[in-house]
Amino acid sequence: MRPAHLLVPVMGMLALQACSPRADDQDRTSRDANLRAAEAFVDAFYSFDRDRLRAVLSSAEGSQPQILFYQGWAQGGNYKILNRMPCTVDDASKVSCSITVDDDLINALGFDFNVTDTFHIILSEGKIVSVETSSDDPPEYAQAEDWVNRNRPEVVKEACRGYFEGGPTPGDCVRAMVQGFAEFAASADFPQQPTSASHITRPARQALHQRPQHPRRCGAARSVRPIASGSRGPQLATARIWLPRRRARCTMLPQAAKAT
Repeated sequence: MRPAHLLVPVMGMLALQACSPRADDQDRTSRDANLRAAEAFVDAFYSFDRDRLRAVLSSAEGSQPQILFYQGWAQGGNYKILNRMPCTVDDASKVSCSITVDDDLINALGFDFNVTDTFHIILSEGKIVSVETSSDDPPEYAQAEDWVNRNRPEVVKEACRGYFEGGPTPGDCVRAMVQGFAEFAASADFPQQPTSASHITRPARQALHQRPQHPRRCGAARSVRPIASGSRGPQLATARIWLPRRRARCTMLPQAAKAT
């Protein structure tokens, strides 16, 4: 017979062993539910059905103004999915979903580059409670944005009311920005030297293919900036337009010429 003082530790170990698989199953069930909800969000966003997206965001009222505006912006900017990556679990309550798209804004700049948008989704019991966004885009994107605000305020002032804060005309806003981006690309202010090979204009890329390449390194990074709540308004002639947060990307750069 086992001594009584040894029975309690042994029984405790057996109890932990019995509970551990059940806890793992619960974690797996929660993770799978979060992934399904996140994938359903991406489906709804790119369906360009506002009511469908609003329903998915029913428990994320604080995110609705930004994300619903962004959906209208993406629809008006002719976002076309090139690569939809599976959503991934960041932690017990956060899932990230990345989608590479072709869009009119980058095309207006003439870049041979496709932006990857990422949705950072917070969930509770399988329901979405918050969504934030980030994107990688070339530094010239920020320059184009600034140029349009300074030089073509009349183009965006009315169309971009309530910019990423639930404004009524996101499609008109992005089309106005596309027009402004194209004018910037055709202006003398447009950078003559591309920041990196991934962002180089299409005609110049043909010449680049004739040159040797050096190993991969990171190009110049655009600052990562959140949308500042309450910082924007209808006076776009003087107020900076803030886009969803952006992050830098490592890209191939042309090899420097050797000294002779």
